Amino acid sequence: MGKQRRTVLLLASLLIGALFVAIWFGAQKYSRQHLRLLYKTHAGMNLLRLKFTPDGKWLVGANSFQIALWDVATGQLLSMFNRCHDGFDISYNGKFFAVGANDSVELWKFPSWKKLWTRRANHWGTIKRLNFSPDGQFIATSGSDSLTVKLWRVKDGGLEKVFWVKGLIDFAFSPDGQVLATSRTTDSGYEVLMWDVSRKNFIGVLKGGELHDVVVNLLQTREQMRLKFGGQLIGFSPDGELLAAREAKGVRVWDVTTCKQVGLRKSWSFGFHTEGIFVTIDQVSFAHRWHWHILKFERAEDFKIVGAMFLDRMPSETSASLEFSPDRKRVAVWESDGTIWLFERREKR
Repeated sequence: MGKQRRTVLLLASLLIGALFVAIWFGAQKYSRQHLRLLYKTHAGMNLLRLKFTPDGKWLVGANSFQIALWDVATGQLLSMFNRCHDGFDISYNGKFFAVGANDSVELWKFPSWKKLWTRRANHWGTIKRLNFSPDGQFIATSGSDSLTVKLWRVKDGGLEKVFWVKGLIDFAFSPDGQVLATSRTTDSGYEVLMWDVSRKNFIGVLKGGELHDVVVNLLQTREQMRLKFGGQLIGFSPDGELLAAREAKGVRVWDVTTCKQVGLRKSWSFGFHTEGIFVTIDQVSFAHRWHWHILKFERAEDFKIVGAMFLDRMPSETSASLEFSPDRKRVAVWESDGTIWLFERREKR
């Protein structure tokens, strides 16, 4: 009986191994149609966020204590300085750099790092999310109070508008800056509220599913939670017609115009390659200790896989997120341990 059991286990292991090899080579075949690896490097620091500058020439990355600048073409570290902060963003014209420090908003000239002004945000705690509006006129912030999104004028630091969202988790601007999407907790999970930025009117709601505890607490806890679960929670497609959000079961996508769900995909992180292509990062685990990150390209309307790429085997405590260059021709995949992959889109022949 014991010999038969060992034989069955051996055959099962061989079958699983063969299946994994087939998936690997199949994914590599697909990946060659979409991306080519330019280089892999290490940031020399843990990463909470990584972002391309608007001209696509530099990458800016940070954790809670450091901000660093890399040359995209070579991966060379250009500068790094120590600065305790709770988030950063770069204006769409590349001239300004905003930092959240405790409960204050700071505006700096970029890349000279000259401070222009500081304003107290009054979020009843630290700033947990900070972004420029697409038109570059405002800086949006949310904090540990999980109650408000505030818009600050870039030109003078004055408070422009306040959006009250009880149970706030995350927010995102549409590409044209006309819509602000805010996700919040509900008794059954979460929902996304849509706001007209200019009129400050509520214009629609997107119903989500259950939230993982990590997501619920993301903007309410200290940095160790954010370090484990980096990347965006909600985001628009480049044309503003789709919106995606992370939840317990994966990533949910809606049509913004109709407020109807397009699909739900089990994934760890997400981004939009183009209007019609949705990109996710999945995991394949082994022995609950090691896992592989898989970069998948899927059609946004039906989640049909049109490409995939395996990344390195990583310890289970690391997470991966992705960031596209402004022209969508390059994508940086970054691990929370500081590993950065830079891929370039292959042109169709």
